[in-house]
Amino acid sequence: MLNQVIHWIQIVGTVVDGLLLLRVLLLKLHRIYVFLTLFCAIEFLFDIAAWVLGWDSHPTEHIFFYSRFLYAVLFPLMAWDVFEEMPKQILRLRRALGVRLVTGIFISAIFGLLVYATLGDQQDVNGTSAVTEMTGMVVWTGSTSACLAFVWSLYRLLRKQNISTPHNTTIWIKFFLLSLLSSLLYLAFLFFTASLSEMQRNSVALAFLLFDLGLTGWCIARLRALPSEDRPATETAGA
Repeated sequence: MLNQVIHWIQIVGTVVDGLLLLRVLLLKLHRIYVFLTLFCAIEFLFDIAAWVLGWDSHPTEHIFFYSRFLYAVLFPLMAWDVFEEMPKQILRLRRALGVRLVTGIFISAIFGLLVYATLGDQQDVNGTSAVTEMTGMVVWTGSTSACLAFVWSLYRLLRKQNISTPHNTTIWIKFFLLSLLSSLLYLAFLFFTASLSEMQRNSVALAFLLFDLGLTGWCIARLRALPSEDRPATETAGA
């Protein structure tokens, strides 16, 4: 019964991810938030692939693990993209913290390479590389942690200096932080709770799915058109 509920929640999540992408495009936010839009598109495409191939199939599992390398590259670009509506006001702050972001990602990449070189590329029974998958998770975890630290540190500095953030910037900050934190917590759950029963694991997985679903729905509802898009045509022409 619980498996069926999870299955339908995953389908609803696919629809909601598609609505988020549609919302971003209709509001023309892709003009500013290029990499956030790319993330929305990739999430939707991966959901479609899982829907077609089967949520619990081996191809979907492989997509999940190998997509970690893609996200390890995309997340830093998204973290930078979050503040794209206010580049001039925070230029120095963003550059200063950006050095830490790049350093953290570089260290994660080096550590991932060391893991891969040390353990070797051994094939598991499904014909895939368990070491490659582990390397992807290590690099993804390091990149995600560095991105979380970058966005949170910059957001905290902005609040400390009483620098107001645009409406959409605030929404993206919260969406970015909470979605990445949820992913890290779910990874920790999978790693440390292997001894739990299937019912317990499914219950926690359902809780994470519902949280992600609610977060995405909240983001869809709260995003707004850019200020220039909100002006009437006559006002814009008069300016």
